[in-house]
Amino acid sequence: MKWKISAFMSIFLFFCLLITGQANAAVIWEDNLESGVSGWDADGFWHLQANPQYQHVRADLYEDNLTLPDMGYLPYANSGQHVWWYGESKTGTYIGWPYPAQTPLSGGSSATENSGELITPQIDLTNIDTSTLSFWTWWEIEAVAPIWYDWMTVSVSTNKIDWNDLDLINPTIDVFGGAPQPYSSGGVGSIGNWIRPKFDLTPYAGQKIYIRFLFESEDSNFNGFRGWLIDDIKVSDKKILPSFKGARAYSLRKCEDGQMVTDPGLFRVTEGQWVDVAYSQKFVIAKHGKYERVCANSKTCYLPAGTYMLWSYNFDKNNDCPNGQPSSATVTFDRAGVWPAARTINDPLAINFFGKNFTSGMEASFENGTSDQFKVVSGNQGQILNPEVAAAAALEVREDSTQKAGEWSQPIHDEIKDNTNRGIATLPVGKYDLIISGTGGTGQKTMKNALTITPNQPPIITDGTPLTVNNDVGATFTFTGENLSDNTKVLIGGMPLEDVNYDPSTQELSGIVKKGLSPGFQTVLVKNPDGLIGTYLNIIEVKPITNDLYDGMNTTNLSRPATVKKINVTHLDGDNIKISWKKKNRANFYRYRIKYEGKVVKRGKIKDPKHSKILDEYFVAEFYGKTVKVEVKAFNKYKGIWSQPKTFLVE
Repeated sequence: MKWKISAFMSIFLFFCLLITGQANAAVIWEDNLESGVSGWDADGFWHLQANPQYQHVRADLYEDNLTLPDMGYLPYANSGQHVWWYGESKTGTYIGWPYPAQTPLSGGSSATENSGELITPQIDLTNIDTSTLSFWTWWEIEAVAPIWYDWMTVSVSTNKIDWNDLDLINPTIDVFGGAPQPYSSGGVGSIGNWIRPKFDLTPYAGQKIYIRFLFESEDSNFNGFRGWLIDDIKVSDKKILPSFKGARAYSLRKCEDGQMVTDPGLFRVTEGQWVDVAYSQKFVIAKHGKYERVCANSKTCYLPAGTYMLWSYNFDKNNDCPNGQPSSATVTFDRAGVWPAARTINDPLAINFFGKNFTSGMEASFENGTSDQFKVVSGNQGQILNPEVAAAAALEVREDSTQKAGEWSQPIHDEIKDNTNRGIATLPVGKYDLIISGTGGTGQKTMKNALTITPNQPPIITDGTPLTVNNDVGATFTFTGENLSDNTKVLIGGMPLEDVNYDPSTQELSGIVKKGLSPGFQTVLVKNPDGLIGTYLNIIEVKPITNDLYDGMNTTNLSRPATVKKINVTHLDGDNIKISWKKKNRANFYRYRIKYEGKVVKRGKIKDPKHSKILDEYFVAEFYGKTVKVEVKAFNKYKGIWSQPKTFLVE
């Protein structure tokens, strides 16, 4: 019996190795960008950027020309420390340096248009029947007319001369953004997310190819945004078929080689939403790359759009190795469906839907309705739209891109919605199934009653206060508008308005958002029970007073270090300058940075109990007679936020 078991195990292990080999063989070519740029070609603003999270939009652009929904930093790399970036460290954008004098809230004007191409090493598809290109990407471009400007094109060639376009990364939808507002991989007026587009390369089977990523600003307007990032590029021979299943992330804590080991799950939420969590013992969801705990030990959690880590754990002493019980957690997010799930009749805006394994070349339509253009946004998101209407709308908006933070009216949007003689492929009132199929009509899937067309009108806000809030205290908001009710839901920067009260006599809706809103210019989204929504872009400015995170589940009282409020600058004998500040509660150490003309020229770490820094004569000599700014951030195991800058003359 013992011999038979051993033989069985040998056969089992052989097939495991065989299967593993086949799985590895599915990857034809990949690059995580951690081993240099050998074989790549790059020009224009394309360059390999290490630690992109330390790059940020130049201060004068951020403060005077843009209304970004965050503090203007680039994201962490999707994995490792390196990304390809179309942008410049000098400005944190693709505006180009030097740039001309700027008009306030212009979105950033360049001296001239710019472009650049990034080309992979040769990829061998000989002896391959099917193949798929995928990569992780983060982008932020103009919101005025992203259909026609700031093009991000993915192309393929066999000789690096003749290129065939696979698709545009750009959203081909009417976004109606204003000059200072961004359109990003997270949506219009939203913080960008790392998303994963997929492209069918099967038509190039049997050939050796190159992939090109081409950025073209097309003009010098609205170029003060953060550009295009690419990471973890892969070509595999796996044929994928579309699915309407929701996405999942999994984490497991287990005993391994006498040590408790946790395998976290990385996932991205494309829209603010409630997610479901199944767990055996304990779990934490935190922001990716940060010690910012968002949710713990609850079957449902509200998450704004963003990138997260799922950690399962058990801190009980009795569960140490070797007898510790495994702890697991699974989060289900981006539930398959149409967003928004209801539309008013004659609405020309694009219809977004979510699922899995979407690639270019697929087809989508509504049963007994329209089969307008299908656009793949990422492997989990697609859009159906009428391209003629989208193009006309975008051009019209560009002629008058005046919508700015603090303006509730959207006259251009209303004008286009009312103009029903554009040939809009409308659907009559009713419910419609969504049908999607893979390349060549394979793998057809149907989502029943995915879209509702209603004669109702969406919620409209005509006024709201306050327009500026601090994020260290909860804020009470009051909105006035039409088609509102007690059941109307409001999200501000992805955070829900709570304790909602509606007064029909005044058409006022009020409620509270808890402290911890993300700094920047936040979007207001209004949704009625029938599924109709209204969106107001980057309209409420949130001042960064605290780093306490919004905790929608009330799971924990986070203890962030106090923020440095005042910085003192003292000129000492011997051409030295002392920077000092008061010791802050809960701070274990501090980081400082000094900026000149919006660029960080010096940074460092100061361990507690010291809370000062001496700038030596070399620094003074280099910047003598120049005006610089210094900022300080307090840390414990959580990050603090940067202090208000202290400006001083080096002398």
